[in-house]
Amino acid sequence: VGEDFVELDGVDMEPNKDEVEECFTVPLSAILEKSNWVYRDDAAPVFTGGPHVIWGLTAYILDRFMKDVLARYRITLDEDGQNNEEKEEEEE
Repeated sequence: VGEDFVELDGVDMEPNKDEVEECFTVPLSAILEKSNWVYRDDAAPVFTGGPHVIWGLTAYILDRFMKDVLARYRITLDEDGQNNEEKEEEEE
């Protein structure tokens, strides 16, 4: 998700191997698909739409990002899955 908003070309990012077993990407369309999320009372959300289930604090942060940041945009995807976003007009 971050790469869609921040240019990462040329940045050497090395995760701590003691904390990160694998890095993977998830299409924005999968994150926005409500059926890929499981919500339960008194529990962090669970994202099931990628190559691995995302749960716990990571899923909570992704869910908040979707609701707090992406909710400000009207996001449509073209037939290639490319993001065609427009900023929502802010209410006064």
